[in-house]
Amino acid sequence: MPEEPQDKDEALEGRPDDLEIKPEEPPEDAEQADVPLPVGEALRPSEATRITCSVPTNVIVLGGAEKGGKTTLISSLYERFVLGPFSEYSFAGSATLMGFEKISHLGRTLSGRTEPDTDRTPLASSRLMYHLRLRCQRESRHQDLLFVDLSGEEFDDICNSSDACHDLHVIRRADYFILLIDGRKLVDCALRHSVRDEAFIFLRRLIETDVLSDRSRVDVVFSKWDLVESSPGKDEAEQFREGIESEVRERFGISFAGLRFETIKARQPDGGCLPATGVESLLPAWFSNSRPMNTSEHVAKPSMMPGREIDRFSAVSRDSRKGEH
Repeated sequence: MPEEPQDKDEALEGRPDDLEIKPEEPPEDAEQADVPLPVGEALRPSEATRITCSVPTNVIVLGGAEKGGKTTLISSLYERFVLGPFSEYSFAGSATLMGFEKISHLGRTLSGRTEPDTDRTPLASSRLMYHLRLRCQRESRHQDLLFVDLSGEEFDDICNSSDACHDLHVIRRADYFILLIDGRKLVDCALRHSVRDEAFIFLRRLIETDVLSDRSRVDVVFSKWDLVESSPGKDEAEQFREGIESEVRERFGISFAGLRFETIKARQPDGGCLPATGVESLLPAWFSNSRPMNTSEHVAKPSMMPGREIDRFSAVSRDSRKGEH
């Protein structure tokens, strides 16, 4: 029989728990696995599901012609919250800080530009999502927002052919769709009519292909309106804008759950106005976590209503597959 240890310390000596454990070295020929780490870049829709699955999230899609102000609206909203609380809301976090910084860079003095600018959205970067988490100071409540910027090329493709609408699931999922119209072009009598006609064609295409429906909430936003107000042709531009609003209401108002119009200001090099001026009137609705119910759906069958955010993505996917048959 083995000898009994003389004392407790001797009994513990040599136990595996007392040994220094060193990590096992991988074989030299082992492949190094790529582990994705959060880096704060803009999100692809598949990556954004980790947000939509975990917290109530409103998806806001922006569409419009090239250089109409879509990316500038998104970057300016971020820049405004960098300065501090905006309206009754304050910044509470973001999963895409690096993405925001990239699209905001050209609007800053450090970029070397003499005037603020924003890179246009290339087609390859279209559908990227920018995340903001806001806190309502009055309600002490948080709301997550995902902004999606469709490229100007996609806008042109949709205006030219309804075939381009088949892959617009992100708009079907949107809690709000924002149509940006370049207000500065309304001053030019050679451009204003084509700008109006393109907006009408764009909305009609989305309605005819069921991308926008009676569940959709639509904001028509005229950008760069301070440039209109400082122009000699401001009165004509204002009348033309009012005509667009009236005709959009008459043609399309019944097709949507909600329709609003707003003017916002451009980013000024002299600091004449703060970023995102005009957007404060849109924020309360974007912050709301309610969504109108489609009147054609049966309330008696609540199990058929997607409740979670991920279910809403799934429902959109199913609807799109049905349309392919």
